[in-house]
Amino acid sequence: MIADKKTALSGVAVFVLVELFNIISAWMNGDLLSGNPAPVLIFSYLCVSIFEETVFRILPVRFFVARLSSKRDEVLLILTTSAAFGLFHLVNLFSGASFSYTVLQIIFASCIGAFFCVLFLRTGSPLLIVVLHFAHDVITGFYTPELDRGIIYSGEVMFSEIVVVLSQAVVFLGFAVCWMRRER
Repeated sequence: MIADKKTALSGVAVFVLVELFNIISAWMNGDLLSGNPAPVLIFSYLCVSIFEETVFRILPVRFFVARLSSKRDEVLLILTTSAAFGLFHLVNLFSGASFSYTVLQIIFASCIGAFFCVLFLRTGSPLLIVVLHFAHDVITGFYTPELDRGIIYSGEVMFSEIVVVLSQAVVFLGFAVCWMRRER
C-alpha cells in the first residue's frame, strides 16, 4: 500500500520526464539503441537494483524510521544513505573506470539516491523505488555506447554528457528537497 499517492505519482512523473530527456539526448547524439541490453545484462540490472535499494534505502530507512524524532534526523538519514550510495560507486575505479567518469557517477548516484530515499520515506513502497531504479538502469543500457567505445575507462567524458548528468542530478535533488519541505 502506498502511503502518499501524490508523491508517488509526482515521483514517477519526474522520473519519466528525466528519462525522456535521456532518450532525446541519446537520439540527438546518435547513441540511441547503441548499447547492449542483452537478457543477461537486464537480469543483472534487476539484481543490482534490488541489492542497492535494499542496502542503501530499504534496510536503513526501516531500521531508523522509528527512531527519527525530528525533520533534522530525517534529513540526516537521507544525506547519509545518499552519500553512502554515491560513494559505493567508487568500486568502479577498481574495475578500471576513469576517475572523471566515476566522480560524475558518484554525484549522480548521490542525487538520485536522495530522490529514491525521500520517495520511499513518503510512499513506504520498496517496490516503487526498485522498479524505478531498474527502469533507469535498463533505459541507460539502451543508449550507453561508452562501454563499447571505452569512454568509461579512458577518461574522455564529453561536455554534453556532463551537462546532461548534472542536469538530471539537479532535477532529482530538487524534487527530493521539495518533497522534504512538504509536511507528511
